Amino acid sequence: MDSQAKFDCSASRFIHVQLISYITNMTIYIWLFNGYTIFVTGAYLLQKLRSRYGLAQGKLTAIQPIAANFYELTIQFKSHHALKLYPGDYVFINFPNIDHLKELHPFSILNSVVDGTITLAIRGDGDFSRAVQHAKVGSKVLIDGGYGRFNPIIKQHPDDELVLVTGGSGIVPMISLMRGLPNRRITLYYSAHSKAGLIYQQEIETLAAQRNNLTVHIQQGRFSAVYRVTLFDPM
Repeated sequence: MDSQAKFDCSASRFIHVQLISYITNMTIYIWLFNGYTIFVTGAYLLQKLRSRYGLAQGKLTAIQPIAANFYELTIQFKSHHALKLYPGDYVFINFPNIDHLKELHPFSILNSVVDGTITLAIRGDGDFSRAVQHAKVGSKVLIDGGYGRFNPIIKQHPDDELVLVTGGSGIVPMISLMRGLPNRRITLYYSAHSKAGLIYQQEIETLAAQRNNLTVHIQQGRFSAVYRVTLFDPM
């Protein structure tokens, strides 16, 4: 059920309650019920207005396949000051002029965002992510963000090495971190069920060859955990 259908259903229930006399006779309850309904309706309409007119605007400038059912989208937004984006963040996007792509959906940023351009790598797992593969270059895009916890956590530990563990398409925000933090010591563990699932493997290995503070471990299949226990005699 989409948001419009949910809204219509809620409206019909509200009207139904107003027609039940023994409920409307409960003055305190009906005041609370109506007040809550007005508040929620106002919040819903405000969110709709914001998602249509209050978000940063951009344009889809490129779309290209990078693997089976996996596409890379490049979006240029009008002003790089409109969004505060950090390595590892994700954004919500929609295409207001394309049917089935008008609802906001979240995707991780692939690049480090320094020139007003964001790159997203999207696997077609859902209705939106499959439909977006057919969006036309030049289409209008609305962007909300950025969101994420990587940046504040990293700022709390400025001198610590980053150990990144991920699999499959989860590599996308990790690449953003590796690109955006070139002076940070980083160790990456990256695996996937199949060789084809190791997207961006060549790029990651090239990046590691260029930096002595970046160590990567890439393999098909799961990593095995090794526990090292040191036994000693305190005497």
